[in-house]
Amino acid sequence: MEHVRAADPEIDGRLRAAVEARVVELDGGSDTDRAFIESTRNYLSYFTKVPEGD
Repeated sequence: MEHVRAADPEIDGRLRAAVEARVVELDGGSDTDRAFIESTRNYLSYFTKVPEGD
């Protein structure tokens, strides 16, 4: 992710925006949809976390 972030500093925001756009499209959705969105948010949070010291 550090390499991607160096080439595209806005990647974190765009990834989060894509997830949130999908949430709006689902408009609540099924239990499966909500579980998937929660997992996606958690994974994205972990994936885009800036390492300490950077």
